Amino acid sequence: MKASKQQKNREEQLFVSDAVLLTFRQLFPELDLSKVTWSWEVPYKIYEAEFEADDKEYEVEIAVTGQHILTEIEIESDQLPEAVRKSMRKTYPNQSVDEIERVEYSNGLVYYEIELEKGEKTREVFYREDGLFIGESEHF
Repeated sequence: MKASKQQKNREEQLFVSDAVLLTFRQLFPELDLSKVTWSWEVPYKIYEAEFEADDKEYEVEIAVTGQHILTEIEIESDQLPEAVRKSMRKTYPNQSVDEIERVEYSNGLVYYEIELEKGEKTREVFYREDGLFIGESEHF
């Protein structure tokens, strides 16, 4: 989603609290903070940090209290578990994969967020690690 000019100006002035930075540093101690782009995932409640490391794109969500919520890591299709791949092929047989993210929640759960395309239609589908379908959202 594209941010408005006003939103971009607010993001440029975003103050990241010490509690959030401490949590981020515990998760990624070696990462150069100048390579991180901070924004609001949920304004004034959840920060989002975006960066690249090890040739992968990352998004990390941290509450203003410093609680790590989740980490999304862009992965290649060959890293998708076979159970997810089978379930997806069965449910969406004629759609091409545009992007895959492994979503690691702080409670240990792992889901996969997969962007599929068919013609002009794009949808995101969500699966658990064991291949169980969670849901979808369509975009046009």
